[in-house]
Amino acid sequence: MFSHHQAEFNIQRIIENLILLQDHYSTDPCADCCTKHVETIEAYAREGMALDHAAEYADYLKACTDLAERHLRIIVGCINDQGKCEIKNPKDMVKMGQETRALRRELNMAIFHLAGDLVYENEQAGSHDFMGHAHNHVGSEQGMAHEEPISA
Repeated sequence: MFSHHQAEFNIQRIIENLILLQDHYSTDPCADCCTKHVETIEAYAREGMALDHAAEYADYLKACTDLAERHLRIIVGCINDQGKCEIKNPKDMVKMGQETRALRRELNMAIFHLAGDLVYENEQAGSHDFMGHAHNHVGSEQGMAHEEPISA
């Protein structure tokens, strides 16, 4: 769909890894797999920045690198002496999964222009998407990025 010379190609690859990462967070937080997907997200985001000549996706790609750096710190902190991921605070995995899902949805909207598929209602006033944009999403993460921080 996108050429590998376009930032959108990288964003599409980031989306794929966010899907896999979200699945790991919700089912099997394997340190090796989670680390691999987080590092892949960061690599595609950094490469995407170089391909995004008009800086059309700069905020999105920066959000990807920020998420990757934050999640990697937490994942590495969970690795025990046997190399297994020992969850110190199960709420962290839930929040990380929610952040991952919120960012994936934002990226989908950005490159596939899916914003029209979301339903907005005034009764949800004050909610924000992952990028901090005010929206009135029904059934969305409703400001996941603005909730209490994940413990490090």
